[in-house]
Amino acid sequence: MPRFAFTKAHLDALAAPETGRLYVYDVKTPGLALCVTAASTKTFYFCRRVNGPYQRIRIGPWPALSVEQARAEAKKITGLMAQGINPQDRKRATRAETTLGELWERYLTTHARPHKKPRSVREDERLYGRFLAPLAGRKLSCIRKVDLQALHTRIGRDTPYQANHVLALAHTLFEHARDIGFEGPNPVHGIRRFNEVSRERFLQADELAAFFKALRDEPSTKHRDFFLICLFTGARRGNVQSMKWADLALDRGTWTIPDTKANRPQTVPLVPEAVAVLRSRQAAANGSDSPWVFPGRREGRYIGEPAKAWAKILA
Repeated sequence: MPRFAFTKAHLDALAAPETGRLYVYDVKTPGLALCVTAASTKTFYFCRRVNGPYQRIRIGPWPALSVEQARAEAKKITGLMAQGINPQDRKRATRAETTLGELWERYLTTHARPHKKPRSVREDERLYGRFLAPLAGRKLSCIRKVDLQALHTRIGRDTPYQANHVLALAHTLFEHARDIGFEGPNPVHGIRRFNEVSRERFLQADELAAFFKALRDEPSTKHRDFFLICLFTGARRGNVQSMKWADLALDRGTWTIPDTKANRPQTVPLVPEAVAVLRSRQAAANGSDSPWVFPGRREGRYIGEPAKAWAKILA
């Protein structure tokens, strides 16, 4: 078991064994060793008995790592062991740790799809696939605040709203990591979101006549009626899109929304103008077996977001 004070000259001069490995030990730093292989590779190790078994903990290659750096690392390991911490256990735990990609799949199957609306799930999938998927192979503890800060800044140069939504999804994922035993910090904590200026635009009094004329001139009665029901009820667009005949009581002038954002049914009173629009649609749909008030192009689906028709009316 050769022992001497490690210096650059001594380590450079070490000859490779004909076969196997040769370990030499530093007399200045307990536990620090250098392993020389028959292929002439030289690697620093920390060698010591830990709770009985003799362990070798790899520090790094020579000469990429200097003697001084290797000694400093060996002293760190000695300090950890004095606290009852075995660095090997940490390495094994890191190897077994969940990656972001594995966490995403678990979040998607156990939380998002069972509990969130399909539209929200699709948006989560889009944001993850476009922005977070490049980090999928990383262990959770290896994703740092600085990584997500840089991602947030990069996205925010063009779309600050989207940058904030990506950050919110990352925060949610790391909170769900608690369910699988991840004890590290949430790296999103402390990252400042971009200010979001309201994008709402209200019609002015002198614009109302032109707006309703454009609505009357809309060639698609389905789109025209859809926008009118949105206006007359004040309901969320998604709820109007999925409105069913079974949820309407036109004689009483009510509409029961079975699945609201608050996850409980809500009854909405219908003004006479809304009832008139719905009765007209009911008469036109006589004989149809679609359950939807606003059926989509594909059989069995309700209307999608009529963005083009709305943009034409606004223009």
